[in-house]
Amino acid sequence: RPITRAHLVDLFWGEQPEERGRGNLRRVLHNLATVLPGWLVTTRDTVQFDPSGDVWVDTLTFAALVKHGTPAALADAVALARGDFLAGLDVDGCPEFEAWQVVAREHWRQRLVDALQRLAALHAQRQEYEAAQAYAHQLIALDPWREEAHRLLMRLLALSGQRSAALAQYETCRRLLAE
Repeated sequence: RPITRAHLVDLFWGEQPEERGRGNLRRVLHNLATVLPGWLVTTRDTVQFDPSGDVWVDTLTFAALVKHGTPAALADAVALARGDFLAGLDVDGCPEFEAWQVVAREHWRQRLVDALQRLAALHAQRQEYEAAQAYAHQLIALDPWREEAHRLLMRLLALSGQRSAALAQYETCRRLLAE
């Protein structure tokens, strides 16, 4: 979607004088247009990725797959997730960007959690316990302190006849939460 230039200036150069921030943005947009021709649509007031261009954005694909909602689409969406949103990207001196990044990271993490929970539930309904357990394990790996993910895995293990494994998972959960 279009983002105002003023917002981008505040996001990346909020602590600098406005004119300097606008100059920096112009320079960055020029460099991007040189390196990635045709990827951006810029107006006097806004900037956005060209929605008709030959650009693939993982988050847009993830959202479309989740919206589709079939087990195959959800599995493809989950397979796209490769860690936290913009992991490893640090922009020094941009507290506004860092604040936005924290919120965006949590948003995409929650969307991934929702997709994993839906997949686990779909496979459990079909009595495909091994697949459901795999998604429950991914939930736990994503957030080891998520008690409901542990409960889900315990239930799936019990339903598949693995009572000892369910009890061991209970002990793992109890220990993690106690620590």
